[in-house]
Amino acid sequence: MRQLLCLVLLTLSMHAWSVELTPSDIRIAKINLSELNDDLRDVILAKVENAALKKEVEAAEAADEVRSQAMQAASQAGKNIQEVLKDLPGSDGKAGQRLDRLMKAEVLKFIVKKYGKRYVAVLDADYGDTVLYLDGEIVDLTQTIRQALQLNEF
Repeated sequence: MRQLLCLVLLTLSMHAWSVELTPSDIRIAKINLSELNDDLRDVILAKVENAALKKEVEAAEAADEVRSQAMQAASQAGKNIQEVLKDLPGSDGKAGQRLDRLMKAEVLKFIVKKYGKRYVAVLDADYGDTVLYLDGEIVDLTQTIRQALQLNEF
């Protein structure tokens, strides 16, 4: 997330340096991705080109569920949890990371399609400390994107 913030701020500053902009010209949007997570996930995993990823995500979730149940059973039985878990495969998290990247890319494609280059930065509102100072307005696009997801306008 810190790398994304640095990239956004660098892009914003490069854009501001290349064109004489006043604070009122700089438009920043925010999206609360956690509120859109379930709908975005459904949209991404429903795509034919993501069928393999869907299988990987489902397998990873199943493996994690088995591990979770084994941990609970071991805890209730007073067994060493590490001993129980060493024999159970777990997910490496790569399928989930790929899914997260695709979800963010889908949101950015939607923003560009709907708004063009209106915004010089789009922030994830899940992180409260992303903006240290701002002389202007941040537009919240979360509801607009939620509505587009629900109406299959993605």
